[in-house]
Amino acid sequence: RNESIAQNSAYLSAILYLTVGMIPVFLGIAATLIFPDLEDPDMVMMKLGQTYLHPLGMAIFLGALVSALMSSADSALLAPASVIGNDLAVYLTKDLSQTRKLAICRISVPILGIIALYLALSKNTIYSLMVDSWSVLLATLFVPLTAGIWWPKANHWGAVSSMVVGAAAWFIFLFTRPDWPADLVAVPFAIVALVVASLTSSKSHPPRPLEDLSGNPLPYADRLGLIFRAQKDG
Repeated sequence: RNESIAQNSAYLSAILYLTVGMIPVFLGIAATLIFPDLEDPDMVMMKLGQTYLHPLGMAIFLGALVSALMSSADSALLAPASVIGNDLAVYLTKDLSQTRKLAICRISVPILGIIALYLALSKNTIYSLMVDSWSVLLATLFVPLTAGIWWPKANHWGAVSSMVVGAAAWFIFLFTRPDWPADLVAVPFAIVALVVASLTSSKSHPPRPLEDLSGNPLPYADRLGLIFRAQKDG
């Protein structure tokens, strides 16, 4: 309805996300004590359900689990396909028609599905897949997204350089130093690339400020939102 509700809802939803997200964590911790000799850790939720749920409750649990998996799977395929068709393709080829964009998105879905299937079959545990998926975001997107919000001098080439260098550093450390947190080590390299590229290309590609729907630049003051401003005023 307004800026206040939008900002405060973002913080409240983050708190709720952490609260709900801790439930399977606590169940996993409890399962290590209840089933210390469980052979396949990925089956811990199924084992808990079989042990403590009534058959009807188990059926409802399986239905909810399959529903959540299907919902997450189709979103995980549609999101990158939309990025390829509506962002990457437009960046590489100007003046694409809506029909071409839709065709690119449709073609991208089965290709991404095959890649996802290969990655799933190449890993031994769900945990390793989750780590890799979040590592990609940390090494490539965390620095440019944060700089776009907080650093007025960040520009186009700074963001691109940060993503490329961050991804390259992550891959290099992933294979040369497997005992290191490669995604975390890649962050300083991405920061350096962002700063250097943004400053050296500032004249040819001036930074573009964040704008609202009306095209007005957003101020950098009070960027944390109304909750934090209220605490400061109090």
